[in-house]
Amino acid sequence: MLVLKIILTPLLIAVATLVARRWGGLVGGIVAGLPLTSAPVSVFVWAEQGEAFAAEAAVETIRGMAGVVAFAACYAVAAAARAPLALALVAAIAAFAVVAAATLALAPELPLWPALLLLVVATAIAAVLFPRPGPDAARPRPPRWDIPVRMLTATAVVLALTEGASALGPALVGALSPFPVFAGVMATFAHGQCGAAAAIAVLRGVTLSAFAFGAFFAVVAATVGELQLLAYLVAAVVAAIVSVAVVLADRAFARRGRA
Repeated sequence: MLVLKIILTPLLIAVATLVARRWGGLVGGIVAGLPLTSAPVSVFVWAEQGEAFAAEAAVETIRGMAGVVAFAACYAVAAAARAPLALALVAAIAAFAVVAAATLALAPELPLWPALLLLVVATAIAAVLFPRPGPDAARPRPPRWDIPVRMLTATAVVLALTEGASALGPALVGALSPFPVFAGVMATFAHGQCGAAAAIAVLRGVTLSAFAFGAFFAVVAATVGELQLLAYLVAAVVAAIVSVAVVLADRAFARRGRA
């Protein structure tokens, strides 16, 4: 199991990063916001702690995703206001922490479908109000060490969460697993190399990815008890379909706005 964690996690991140570089900021942000870390965490938790633990953690992960939406929105607002990169990142991390903690404290026993509904509504509102990047948004050109650093970071996060799952419990594992490691890396690289507009493009994609993220873990929470490992394959297919639908809808919305 440890070998799988060390091999599978960095491989997923490397593939996702190359796809993001090929298709640009918005798609890159959507890829960065997908459960590239949370999904391996959930699979390994299921294998090591059982389906009941994995199902409960999946619900908590959906709730924790609200913090990621807050992270993206806060960073984008700060970037649009021309705040320095470091200040925008610190403010965004604080927003994630506050929203994640408030979600756990105010609704400790929120069931699956209300949690998913709240995430969808919050994401839809954020997507509509989200600042759109200007015409100067460009694709970032990361340094050569970018992919190895992402791979190492992802593996460290997965190992920390899964190896400490018994001590942390499903609530904390679920709340912490969506932490926007890759969204933060991609946004800050884009911001530093190509300006605020590029960072906003990435973070808008991260926000839109919350729909697919929520769909993935809703399927896991609802079916892992019956389907076991197959639940993750079904969840991945559903998340991919939702991602494509969201990209198409966003492009149609943008064309209508320019008309």
